[in-house]
Amino acid sequence: MRIGIDARMFHKAGIRRYSSELIKNLSALDRKNEYIVYLSSGALSDKIDGLAPNFKLVYLEAPLFSLKEHLLLISHLRKDRPDVFHTTFDFGVPLWPVRNVVVTVHDVFFGPGTFFRNYKTRLMYQLLTRYSVRRSDITIVIS
Repeated sequence: MRIGIDARMFHKAGIRRYSSELIKNLSALDRKNEYIVYLSSGALSDKIDGLAPNFKLVYLEAPLFSLKEHLLLISHLRKDRPDVFHTTFDFGVPLWPVRNVVVTVHDVFFGPGTFFRNYKTRLMYQLLTRYSVRRSDITIVIS
């Protein structure tokens, strides 16, 4: 089986910890399946070095959450054709249809006083998280 893991949010401390532990432990436990880990170009890949040979890191050479990055991810997903796609953060499901989606939701509190800079940003994250949850076949909630 070919499994895609979206780790583009690897720069965020909590999500990085979740993603790196998930990837490192899968690498230690599973030598049978093929894994493709999608990272942003500025990701701290040293946090996940020493992976098994069945793991491949793919860097999306574009600014994080830009249209170019989104299109690069879609292009790689079309080419790589993973059997399962796991996005390790709340709003990572691509707008292009992907099958067998697993999404990890870290937080669903979008109220004032959160890390959102303004109302528009907060609203965008709310909409993208709702979209991701609706599009997922499995949702993992860790908070």
